[in-house]
Amino acid sequence: MSVPAANTAPHLEGYEFMRPIGSGGAADVFLYRHVLTSRPVAVKVDRHSLTGAEAQQRFRTEAKSMARLATHPNILTIYDAGITENSHGYLVLEYAPQGSYKRRRLKEHVSLDEVLSVGISLCGALQTAHSQGIIHHDIKPSNILISDIDTPLLSDFGIAGDIYDASLALGYSIPWAPREILTEETPGNEASDIYSLGASLIGILTGRSPYELAFSPTDATQLKDLIETEELPSFAAMGIPSTIEEAVAPALATDPEKRYYSALEFGRALQNTQQQLFGHANPLTAPDTPEFESSAHAPRSARKSAPHARTGRHYPKPRTIVVAAIAAVLAVAGGVALWLGVVAPHADSVMTTVRQSTTTPPSSGDPPSQESSVASVTETSGKIEGTTATFTWKDPTGDDNSYFWKRIDATSAQSEGVHTDETSVRLRDVTESQVCIQVSIVTASHAMSESPATICAVRTGGSHQ
Repeated sequence: MSVPAANTAPHLEGYEFMRPIGSGGAADVFLYRHVLTSRPVAVKVDRHSLTGAEAQQRFRTEAKSMARLATHPNILTIYDAGITENSHGYLVLEYAPQGSYKRRRLKEHVSLDEVLSVGISLCGALQTAHSQGIIHHDIKPSNILISDIDTPLLSDFGIAGDIYDASLALGYSIPWAPREILTEETPGNEASDIYSLGASLIGILTGRSPYELAFSPTDATQLKDLIETEELPSFAAMGIPSTIEEAVAPALATDPEKRYYSALEFGRALQNTQQQLFGHANPLTAPDTPEFESSAHAPRSARKSAPHARTGRHYPKPRTIVVAAIAAVLAVAGGVALWLGVVAPHADSVMTTVRQSTTTPPSSGDPPSQESSVASVTETSGKIEGTTATFTWKDPTGDDNSYFWKRIDATSAQSEGVHTDETSVRLRDVTESQVCIQVSIVTASHAMSESPATICAVRTGGSHQ
């Protein structure tokens, strides 16, 4: 696939160009200064022009993903978005002056204590993203940036996607991708993100990804074959301290079902290791997550009952900046598009692949069908009382499942789905005479109902004011 020529720094009203920062596979990054506040910002400019409905949908996905995660302290903040005079999309992003952990590892050794702290922080970031149905797809050391106060920041949600929409183009980097991604068994899910984070921690600690460290392949093709066919050697054989094997090895299991059930569980294991080795544990910030207790780490046999938060809360980034950023992004998202490869300017370009699905994305945003057969919910009901619509259902499987629902009535402005653990949904401010939702069962392995259930609530009379 050909890559467009590099962009020159565009003129942006209210911003002063300073210098180039770097380039990735599909975008260029420049340093600007926000004139009003004198704040340095990174501006990422797409090399492709904004044409076509598919590109517009891609931008909406990226903008919504980044806006929904904007308040987390370990996720790179988006301040603004727009289109240049020559029709290239751009994002105005938080500037990370210390570069990435890829660059840092090339310059100096990173201590085990710091690696564990980075892992715990990013487990919190991933748990937050996953709880909102967002998968990153391309975690690697060059996408882990360092703020001016040494805070790790997970970047490049430009190729992030919804857990339940495999139709979008996905990116991945071979050294950090798990077997099931390289063999195209899945477009990516929580388990693949957990693998990539585990591999990235090994990369930050040793300078190489696990299979590069273990087998010393000569090129990307050989590395891909090794990941697809070989089991990961023991940590001792790779020269990695045995003290971190218990915490990190489960994240790197070749079988996704044997990895941590959630990023939160991975983070708890890292916190336990850090507490045991260094007498402290870095905090983990994620929705509805209690403070760490060294005895709180669940054994692997209890994994399916591990906490798996679904609701969001605010985190300590300046609220005025976050609200303004979300408003700016969503204003742009309605009519423009951005096809962006990497936020980090030091991407692993030689071993980075972008995969474009030949399947046409469904206009309704329905989740993709699954190969395995999963039952549908039963005993459904819906009712409207005043301005509140309530929907309920039962799960006939008796398993510890979760559920994916979305509105499907024509008047709904809601175009994305919601992931929940509850067997009921309540919609407020309803003025329509009929409201419908579609519900699917989601198993622990992320398979979904073969035939989603449609539930409608009809207003039977009375005022809805």
